[in-house]
Amino acid sequence: MFIISVHADTVDAPLLSDLSADLLGLEAESWSLAVTADFCRQHDRHTIKRQDVIYELMQTELHHIQTLTVMSEVFRRGMLEELQLDWDCVARIFPCLDPLLIFHRNLFRALQERRQAAAQTEDSQNYVIHQIGDILLQQVYENAEKMKKLYGEFCSHHTEAVNVFKELQQQNKKLQNFVKVSSCFQISCVLLIKFILLVTQRITKYPVLLERILQYTEGGSTLLEGCFSSLHHQWDQRCMKFIPPAERRGMRG
Repeated sequence: MFIISVHADTVDAPLLSDLSADLLGLEAESWSLAVTADFCRQHDRHTIKRQDVIYELMQTELHHIQTLTVMSEVFRRGMLEELQLDWDCVARIFPCLDPLLIFHRNLFRALQERRQAAAQTEDSQNYVIHQIGDILLQQVYENAEKMKKLYGEFCSHHTEAVNVFKELQQQNKKLQNFVKVSSCFQISCVLLIKFILLVTQRITKYPVLLERILQYTEGGSTLLEGCFSSLHHQWDQRCMKFIPPAERRGMRG
């Protein structure tokens, strides 16, 4: 499980609290472990599997937002404000970062609101999300072209972004010192490169997660199946071709 812990001195406290898995109720490994044991036992295996997948979607969405936020508020802001690097140069390392953050925050907010609305009155820790298709259609399918464009641009600049950062780190002593100082929360060249790769991989995760949700949705949905099958093909065609073959391993897990 990939969870980022950001140093309080580096990122504003409100931002940290906003991204806290503990406060958001997403620190457990699965829904079946997040709710009480008695509540979990009240539901059949099919319902538990479906809730586990929805929980995984929400949890990994939070992790993705954490990744994007560290890239924005630690790396990019540090390069611009502390190192005074040229905006165009920094933008080549972090293309489309702001619109990606906005999209994923909106999706996560909608999922969280649905979760809160489903919470049991007697114990808010317990909940069952019965409907999620409307959120996925509105947030994901209706924004498919925008997502495809954003991730297409980000993925197409993946190699360039990594190379630009490596060159900067080799040539710019201020950047070398910045990376060393940032090691208080294990920030490094390797970690930033990993972040960039994680962002390129995220778009390929949605079709897999959505298919699993459909699998455990009673009666299924022909409309959702058609929409997500189309997304799967479009996103793969647009984004996967830009990612080096050696880095594609494990991207569909």
